[in-house]
Amino acid sequence: MNLLIWQLVAPFWPAGGGGTHHVDEIPPGFTHALLLASGRIEAAGPVAQVLTRDRLSACFGLALNVEHRRGRWRAWATGVADPL
Repeated sequence: MNLLIWQLVAPFWPAGGGGTHHVDEIPPGFTHALLLASGRIEAAGPVAQVLTRDRLSACFGLALNVEHRRGRWRAWATGVADPL
């Protein structure tokens, strides 16, 4: 969408949200993320600052790598990390 049009309609665009255990299910265009572990907020903010290797590994108790490519997220296990 044209940037000028987006700036005009964004304040009136409905907010949306979703929940998943799989980063590959995060649709393109989501700007923020909330990371929960054991019912507690571990991280919140812009997606790229929340979905880091260290944060996801700590949250899931599993060593993970994560990448963002062509608008999509991907994570994969690389070993065992310390459980929460």
